[in-house]
Amino acid sequence: MPYPKGHKIKVRNTIVESAAQAFRTHGIHDVSVPFIMKGAGLTHGAA
Repeated sequence: MPYPKGHKIKVRNTIVESAAQAFRTHGIHDVSVPFIMKGAGLTHGAA
């Protein structure tokens, strides 16, 4: 079953918001992809 229209954009925006929050809170050197994806409520395989 295909994802609804706009799903990709919604997921991308969720990841970007999670990354921005993580970078503001922890700095760029203490953030990883799994950390960002966990904050977004997704698995790092979805990135």
